[in-house]
Amino acid sequence: MPSNDKWLITRTRYIPSTYPLLSFFDWNFSEYFGMSDTGHVINVWDKGNYFAIWEKEKYAEFGEHALAMLQKVDDLNALRKKSTASGQKLVDFCKDYALSSEPVTHQNYLNFIENLSIKYSHLMRDNMCYWLFAPNIIEKRIQALLSKYPEDQKKDIIQAHSHPAELSYSQRIEKEFSKLVASAREEGLESVSLRKKIEAFSSNYFWFPYEYVGPNIWDAASITERIKTELQKPAEVAKPNEISKKYKISEEVESLFEILKTLTLLQDDRKMFNAQVSYYINFVLAKKISAAFSITFEEARYLDKDAIHMHSSDLALFDKMMKERMDFFTVEQTDGKYIPHSGDNARAYLDSLGIKLNSATSEAKEIKGQVAYRGKVTGRVRVLKTSHVSDFADGDIIVTGMTTPDFAQLIKKASAIITNEGGITCHAAIISRELKKPCIIGTKIATQVLKDGDIVEVDAEKGIITILTPNGK
Repeated sequence: MPSNDKWLITRTRYIPSTYPLLSFFDWNFSEYFGMSDTGHVINVWDKGNYFAIWEKEKYAEFGEHALAMLQKVDDLNALRKKSTASGQKLVDFCKDYALSSEPVTHQNYLNFIENLSIKYSHLMRDNMCYWLFAPNIIEKRIQALLSKYPEDQKKDIIQAHSHPAELSYSQRIEKEFSKLVASAREEGLESVSLRKKIEAFSSNYFWFPYEYVGPNIWDAASITERIKTELQKPAEVAKPNEISKKYKISEEVESLFEILKTLTLLQDDRKMFNAQVSYYINFVLAKKISAAFSITFEEARYLDKDAIHMHSSDLALFDKMMKERMDFFTVEQTDGKYIPHSGDNARAYLDSLGIKLNSATSEAKEIKGQVAYRGKVTGRVRVLKTSHVSDFADGDIIVTGMTTPDFAQLIKKASAIITNEGGITCHAAIISRELKKPCIIGTKIATQVLKDGDIVEVDAEKGIITILTPNGK
C-alpha cells in the first residue's frame, strides 16, 4: 500500500502559478550545505493548490546542517543585513523587467527566468534555507532541554522567549496604518492631509496583501475602506506578549531561542520581498505575457521553460500541455535536475512514489496540534485558501495551511486560528500571541478534515479541536 511515512508535506497553499516557486530550488543547494544529495524535492499543483513535498530524512538532515551553520555565525544581525540586500536586488530585478517598455519575447522571458533563478538562489542562501529547515530541529532541541520543567512552565518559557526582539516588517506597516486611523479620527476622512498620507502609504505598500497571486493590492480606495472599518471600533493597539522570565534556563536554550528569533525576522523579511516579486511576476508580467503570447492570464502563470519552448514550436501541443498542467502538475527539482509531469502522468508519478496528498479521514471528529497561544473557544469554521475573502464574520475560526501577514485583518476578527503547518515562531504563533487569540498550529490535516460551517471547540490548552456540529447542522 502507498504510504506517506517516507514523505513530508511542508507547504499547502493555493498558488496557481509556477513562478517564483520553481526558482527556489533551481540550484545546487545540497552542495551549499555540504551534503551528497537532496533526495526527492517535489512541487505539486492540484488545480492551483500547491504542495511542497520532501523526503523526511533528508529534510531533517538539511535542518541539522542549517543549524550547524547558524551556530557558527558570530553576528546574526549581519546575516540578516546580507539577506535584506539580496532580497532588494531580487525585487529590483523583477520590477525592472516587468515594467520595462521592451516587448516580451520568448527569448527575453527565458533569459529572465534564468536570471530569476540565480537571484532568488542568493536570497535562498542568505535567508530562506535557514528558516525553512532549521526551526523544527531547534524546537525539538529546546523541548528536550526543557523536558524537566512542568508542561505549564514550559509553555510560559516558550512564549516568553520566542517573540522577536524587534518589530517585523508587517508589524511596522500595521503600526503605520494605525497612524492613518488616528489621523482619520482627528482630521476626518475627507481632509486633504489624510488623502496625501493615504496616497503615500499606498505608494510604499501597495504590494502588501498580494502574497503569491493576489488579487488584492492596497490602493487608496482599499486603504480608505480599511480605515472606515477601523473607525467603527474603539482605538486599540496590540501589544507584544510581555510574559516575564520566571524560570532560570540554560545558556544553550537561550542561544537556540536567539537563533529562532532571528529566523522569525528572516522569514518575515522574505515574505516582504516575495510579495513584491510575486506582484511583478504574477500580475504585471503575466498580463504582458498573456497579450504578447496570445494566451490566457491563467496560462501565463503556469509557464516554465518547457512550456515557453513548446509555445514557440507547436501551439496545439502547447494547448494540450497547459490544459493538463492547470489540472494537475508535478515537478521534481533536485540540484539542477528538473522532471515535470502533467495530468494523469503526474498522478501516476506520485502514486509510484507512494505519495498521498490527502491522507486524513473525513470521519475524524478530533484533531490535535501544538498550542501557540492558550485559550478555549467555540465557533464557526472558515477554511481559507487565501486571505482574500469578503464575508468573514467576527468570531469565525480561521482554518488554513499557514497564515501570512496579509491575514492580519481577518485574525483581528477571528476567535481562534488553526493551521496545518508551523512551529513556535511561525506567523500564526507570533500574531496569536500579540492579539491574544487561541491558536493551534501544526495539525497537518485541519484543512482536510474541517469544513466551512463546522461548529468546533478549540481547546488551545490541550491542543485539541473537536467537531461539535458538522457544517453547522
